[in-house]
Formats: sequence, C-alpha cells, structure tokens
Amino acid sequence: MGYGHVGHTGEADRTSTGPIAIQIRRSAEVLGHAPESMTRAQRDEVETATQDPATDVYIASEYLAQLKAESSFTDVPAEETTRAQYEELAARYNGGPGWQTEDAQADGRGFGYHLHDARQALRG
Repeated sequence: MGYGHVGHTGEADRTSTGPIAIQIRRSAEVLGHAPESMTRAQRDEVETATQDPATDVYIASEYLAQLKAESSFTDVPAEETTRAQYEELAARYNGGPGWQTEDAQADGRGFGYHLHDARQALRG
C-alpha cells in the first residue's frame, strides 16, 4: 500500500464511528468506495459523513438492506419480519462475516430484547 492510502486492513477502518456506530470500511462500501484503495482524503470524507446523523442513518439503512438481501428472508416485508429475523440482522450487522459466532448471536438477541423500545422510538 502506498503512502496516503489507508486500505480496509487498517485498524482505523474496522473502528465503528458515528451515531449508529458503523465501520468506516462498511460506510465506504455503501457510498461506493473501494476501502482497500481509498486515499486519506477519501477516508476522512467518509468518516466525516458518518458524523452527520442523517447520512449515518442512510448508510446504516443501506447496509441493513444489503444484509437482508443476503438472508433467507429477503422477500419478507418489514411488517412481517419476525423477532428472530431482526435478531439475525442485528447479528449480521454487528458480527460481519462472523455473524454466526456466539458473541454476534448474543448481540442479536440483545437487540431482540430491545425491539419494542426501538419500535416505540421510531413512532416518536
């Protein structure tokens, strides 16, 4: 990797940032960047974008849509999504490729425990 490139193997790109705590490399992918070849300026721009709540929500929702598309319940409408399916999405979001590990599954179950609160918050 040349000077000025961060790449997705850097620890900083695996650090979650922003109000919704999404990794820089995931944010970059959602925004159309190849994390392994981003310049420092591009990485900084992505990180700045994640600090804006509206942009951060957009990035997270797009990433969740990608994760749902990879699931076995891709065609299930949101209003018919089960608690177990929400928990799987949370495990995929937090666990990445290791989403089936016990730690990621525990994160998913933790989300399930707070699903009612999340729904209430969205209703405002």
